Amino acid sequence: MAELNIVAEDFPEARRWLADMAERAPDARALTLMAAIERGEGADDKVVQGWLAKALTAPRGPQWVCDSCNHIHADWAPVCEHCSSFDTLSWKRPETPEMASVAAAHMLPLI
Repeated sequence: MAELNIVAEDFPEARRWLADMAERAPDARALTLMAAIERGEGADDKVVQGWLAKALTAPRGPQWVCDSCNHIHADWAPVCEHCSSFDTLSWKRPETPEMASVAAAHMLPLI
C-alpha cells in the first residue's frame, strides 16, 4: 500500500503504512521506500542517503529458499538448483543472516 501512496504522491499516508515496518522489522525494501518518502517530502539529501545506506546493509526480506539445503534462489523453480530437491522452495526469510555484499559496502561513500 505504501508504494501506491508514493506513486499518488501522498507521502504522509505512505509513511503511516510503512513506519511500523521500517522500525519493527526493517528490510531493504522498507528502508528504500522510506528514502523515497523522504525525497518526496523534500528532505535533505543527507536524510535520503541515510535511509539508502541502511537499505544497502539490511536483510532483503522474504526470498525463495530451499527447505532442504537453504539455498536462496532469485526465482521460483520446481527443482532446487543446488541440491536437486523437488518442490522445496518456499517464500520466506532465509534462516541464516545475510551478509552485505562487498560491492554494497564499497557503494556507501557514493550515496
